[in-house]
Amino acid sequence: RRLILEAAIQMLLERGATAGVQHIRLQEVLRSVGLTTGAAYRIWADQSDFHRDLAVEMVGLRFAPPVTSASIAIQEVLTSGGSLDDVARVAALDFVTYASKFHLEPESRDSHAFITALALRTAAGAWPELRVASAERHRGSIAAFAEFYGALLQRYGRRMREPLTIVDFTEAMAALGEGFAVR
Repeated sequence: RRLILEAAIQMLLERGATAGVQHIRLQEVLRSVGLTTGAAYRIWADQSDFHRDLAVEMVGLRFAPPVTSASIAIQEVLTSGGSLDDVARVAALDFVTYASKFHLEPESRDSHAFITALALRTAAGAWPELRVASAERHRGSIAAFAEFYGALLQRYGRRMREPLTIVDFTEAMAALGEGFAVR
């Protein structure tokens, strides 16, 4: 199961988000890993079951923690003692351009995984398991970024004004980032 799904994920990442899981044929994946049809049909009842599991796996895939790109982007500003405005400017630019790396850097597995998972999340209504995986991915991202933003606010002696919370801010930033990625 793991071998087949990993090969299928690789195909999905190579073909990009527009291919969707429906364009990853189980027969093709089996050929690529040297297995027979019988092996797969002991795991999945049909192509649809395989596609559902592939979508769930893809949505859960991360090559790096959610805040890695932003952390790297702001490191120089933090090291040089830059202002919170400088940090926000650099982090926002990274946030907005992260999805563009999908087009600008074909070797960027992280951006490919992000875009593909985002595309699958938009279709999450199809399978309950995909809705659950999508919600888990979102919660994990929100938790990681809330911690990241909270640490930055604390470093610069700032806080959120009530009634807003760091999670509210993080959700708004996630919506913006995902919106730019979809665009």
